[in-house]
Amino acid sequence: MRRILLLCVLPALVLLVAPGCPLDIRIRCDEPGDCPQGFVCVRGDCEPATTARIGAACDTEADCGPGLSCDTGFPGGYCLRPCSEAAPCPEGSVCAPGLGMCFQACGEACVRPGYGCGPVPEVSALLSACVPVTAPVDGGCTDAECEVPDAGCTGSGCEATDAGCTGPGCEAPDGGCSGSGCETPDAGCTGAGCETPDAGCTGAGCETPDAGCTGPSCETPDAGCTGTGCGTPDAGCASTVPVGGACTRTCECADAEATCINETCALACATDFTCPDGQRCTDAQCEVGARLGEPCRTPFDCPGTAQCPRERMRCEARCNPRADLCAAGYRCAPDWYCVRECSGPPASVGEVCENSWDCSPCSFCLPSGAALRCRQPCRLDRDCPGGAPGACEQLEDTKACRL
Repeated sequence: MRRILLLCVLPALVLLVAPGCPLDIRIRCDEPGDCPQGFVCVRGDCEPATTARIGAACDTEADCGPGLSCDTGFPGGYCLRPCSEAAPCPEGSVCAPGLGMCFQACGEACVRPGYGCGPVPEVSALLSACVPVTAPVDGGCTDAECEVPDAGCTGSGCEATDAGCTGPGCEAPDGGCSGSGCETPDAGCTGAGCETPDAGCTGAGCETPDAGCTGPSCETPDAGCTGTGCGTPDAGCASTVPVGGACTRTCECADAEATCINETCALACATDFTCPDGQRCTDAQCEVGARLGEPCRTPFDCPGTAQCPRERMRCEARCNPRADLCAAGYRCAPDWYCVRECSGPPASVGEVCENSWDCSPCSFCLPSGAALRCRQPCRLDRDCPGGAPGACEQLEDTKACRL
C-alpha cells in the first residue's frame, strides 16, 4: 500500500509551497510492488533505482533493495550485488570476478566507520575496494569514538586530559614529559642534559655513573639492568605479558616459547600447525584467525587470497598442481585445492565429496564413476590395499587406487 507523507503541513495549501517551507513528498512502501516504475523499496522508502547501496550497512536483504544481498559477515553488514562479464557493476562499485560480487569502490564515499580502501581477497587480479580495515583496537586512537578512550592519546583534546601527553602544550604541564624543555624541569628527565643531573638517568653518559643505568655498558654491570644483554640475564624482567600483548623485550612474554616481535609478544612459527588452535602462521608469527579448511563468514576471515565460498563457508585456496604454490604445511591436491600435507593411511576413502577438503588428510576428491569420491593417491599398484595388478589407475594427471 502506498502512503504519501506531506511534510511541513500548514493550514493553507498555498503556504505549502511558500518560500522557506519546501514541499517534501516521499512515497512509503511495504513491498517492492508499492513503488512506481524506476523506484525500489528500501527500508520503507521508495528510492530511485539508480541509487546504489552497494557497501551500505544492513541487517537484512530489505535494507539493500532488490537485486542486492546483505552479507552480515561484514562488520555492520554489507550490501553486495552479483556481477559477471555479462552483468557489470554500477558506477561507484567494482567487480571481484573470483567472488562474483560488486564491492563499493574506494574514494570519498568510503566513509563507514571501520572501513577504508583495502585489498579484496581476489585471485584473478589485484583489487582494492571499500572494505573492513583491520587495525589494532585503539592503537593510537585519539578521538572521542575510540573503543578505549584515549588509548595512546597524546594531544590536548584527549578525553582523559593529558593521558600520556608529553609536549609543552599539555593541559596538565609535564604529564609524563621527559625532555629538557619540560615546563617543570626534569619531570621524568632521562637524558644527560637534564637540569638536575641524573634524575632518573639511564644512559652510560650519566653524570653520576650507573644511577639507574640499565644498559650492558654500565660501570657496575647489571645495576638494575633489564635488557637481554645484561651480565645476569633478565635481572628484574617480569614475564607477565600474554601472547598478543605489548612488550619491549622477549623476557616480558609469559609464554616461554614467545618472542617480542614488533613490540608484541608472539609465537614464532613455520606453518599453521605449529600455532595454537584458533591461530594461523602469518609472516613467521602466529596470529588469531581461521586456517585453510576452517569455517568462515567472509573472505576477510581467511588467510591471503583464500576464498570463503557461500555454499561451503570454509576457507579454501586454489592452486596449480604443476606449480604447487600452497603455503608451508599444505600441498596442492589434484583438484587444484591447497590441502594439509600428511603422511599415513587415509580415513575417508569412498565417501562422496565436493572437493579434497571433504576428504580426510591423505586422500583426494577424484572422479569415481559418475560421482566424486575420496580416493587414496598412489604411484604403483603395491601402494594400494591388496596391491593387485591394476589397483592403481591413471586419472588424467594423477593416479589413485581403484574403489
